[in-house]
Amino acid sequence: MGLMSQFHTSINYNKKIFLIFEIFLATGETSHSLHYQFRVGSSTARNIIRDVCESIWNTLRDRELPLLTKEALELAAKNFDKKWQFPHCMGAIDGKHVTVQCPPKSGSEFFNYKKTFSIVLQAVADADGNFLAIDAGDSGRHSDGGILKHSSFGKALFNNELPIPEPAFIGDKKFPYVFVGDEAYPLTPNLLRPYPGRALSDTRRVYNYRHSRARRIVECAFGMLAQRWAALKNRIHMNPDSVTKLVLAACVLHNFVRKQEAASVDEDIDFQGLSGRPEQLPANGRPPREALDIRDNFAQLFVTDLVLPWQYQRANVTPPAFL
Repeated sequence: MGLMSQFHTSINYNKKIFLIFEIFLATGETSHSLHYQFRVGSSTARNIIRDVCESIWNTLRDRELPLLTKEALELAAKNFDKKWQFPHCMGAIDGKHVTVQCPPKSGSEFFNYKKTFSIVLQAVADADGNFLAIDAGDSGRHSDGGILKHSSFGKALFNNELPIPEPAFIGDKKFPYVFVGDEAYPLTPNLLRPYPGRALSDTRRVYNYRHSRARRIVECAFGMLAQRWAALKNRIHMNPDSVTKLVLAACVLHNFVRKQEAASVDEDIDFQGLSGRPEQLPANGRPPREALDIRDNFAQLFVTDLVLPWQYQRANVTPPAFL
């Protein structure tokens, strides 16, 4: 909590109030436990946590989650290519369920496929596991694809309002800049997902491995987030609006702390990470032909110009005879 202690001096709260927040976020203790430790009411402890979260978000959001620019996305893509060997990938996107106590009179609104009650954090992570964009607060019953569609990031992506760099050559062919996600997301020219099914060609299996290798970084980011802020591991006994404020604050603190520590993701970790969730198609039932061709082009690139020595073993396919 050393970095947190450095940070709290910039916010106008006394030490006791911020200590209540630190202990709650870092250990996941309940407001009822904090009530006994600090001799404040349980509702007072919850109000303190909510207010500090709101102040942290308002203080850090512009610094730690600035508006995306063309230059920032180009830099993110260069880092993805350098660290995870997926060219023109600007970020990895996924959703995380944060478990909450069932809100009164909410019915099944927050009930998710894991059979718990939750709100959803949807995030785009860069190659180092820092967040580029986040959206939090949707109820757990909504799918990742549906949440993306209605989020500010998703609307900007699907309406071509993001400052995405123009397609550029890799070898003798132009490739667009893309984000990568799992099967829950639609396949579009700027958002790729794995090939569905099990009876895949070797080229497609290699693509799925390379896609998974890039996409897993957002899962690593969620893991680091929950490991550092243990409150996100437990069922949170607060109303959904307060939990949303907590999640937003945790995300900007995640970026703040990681940059302060100059931390980096372990590049030696390598696993397939293939998702087992069912395929979900866009509303019209099929991805556009352009998006299918783009994915095929990347797949071909990974077995020709940008081959990784270990990819065939990881994808469980027989390497070509010339290797």
